[in-house]
Amino acid sequence: MNSNIKTLIKFTVSLSVGVGILWMIFKDVPLDEQLEAFANVNYTWIALSLCIAIASHWSRALRWNLLLKSLGHSPKTSTTFYAVMVGYLVNIAIPRAGEVTRCGILSQQEKIPLKVVIGTVIIERGFDLMCLILLLIFMVIVQYDLLYGYVTNLFMENLISPTYNTLSQNSTVLAITIGVLLLMIVGALVLFLTMRNNPKWLSKKETIKEMIEGFKSGLLSILKMENKGAFFMHTFFIWFGYFSMVYVCFFAMTETSILDWLDGIIVLALGSFGMVFPTPGGMGAYQFIVSSILIDLFGISEKPAGTFAQVVWFSQTFMVIVVGSLAYLRLTILRKAKEEDGEK
Repeated sequence: MNSNIKTLIKFTVSLSVGVGILWMIFKDVPLDEQLEAFANVNYTWIALSLCIAIASHWSRALRWNLLLKSLGHSPKTSTTFYAVMVGYLVNIAIPRAGEVTRCGILSQQEKIPLKVVIGTVIIERGFDLMCLILLLIFMVIVQYDLLYGYVTNLFMENLISPTYNTLSQNSTVLAITIGVLLLMIVGALVLFLTMRNNPKWLSKKETIKEMIEGFKSGLLSILKMENKGAFFMHTFFIWFGYFSMVYVCFFAMTETSILDWLDGIIVLALGSFGMVFPTPGGMGAYQFIVSSILIDLFGISEKPAGTFAQVVWFSQTFMVIVVGSLAYLRLTILRKAKEEDGEK
């Protein structure tokens, strides 16, 4: 199948899932009430959130440059920033494809070996993952009682118990479930035995080897880095920016203005899982998680909770589309200028 058709199918499926989740969340709220809720939002705070987001993305570009500089490469900060923003833009269309895209852009634009660029991104994302884990640990320690009740209700009462009751009381459903699981295991085994000597599979193994080499070079960039303090400062600023993006939006609505900074950490940490859901920009999943947190944890009523989640997601997505598109346009102009200089 043509790769463009595959991409289109993936996008259509992920978009459909995202739209479906949004429909499930807001199907009982009349459109005129939703529009009225949006009209009552103080967009000055939303604009401040977007400015913080752009500053955070610029800091990410500076941090990426520190890794590359330790390996002997000095790309322009503006080019690195453009690559970061285009990567976010691609993530909206093709979930998780943005990281590869930004690596390819910077490699091509600055003539840096692709495996080196990929290695630095792996290390960079590794640090981000550690920051998220630390944030989750802090959140659990500080808000344990609140979160324990929420998680217990979410999984035990709404998911695990109903599933167990259905399977234990209906032997046909249980038999079908076991059969499907066995078929999945057998299918995975057959696929592995069939593909292990396939040229395409072997080429993927080579790609994995290249990624491992890239990881080694990325790890070396940390060890060789002269200004490690700046790297950790940018890491802190990036995540403080992520927190501030959410926190200042609380003040955009009367109902959420009562929430404090600890509540902001919970929304940021748990909302991050929605952003990595395989729909365009986490569409649907982010709104579901954030609105359910506001309703079940903080007692915010359903309509303002949904409005808050929608406003935060749509504003950030709009910013990525605008800035990412401008970044792509600028990169195109720079590339054409280089090509013209090369012909002279």
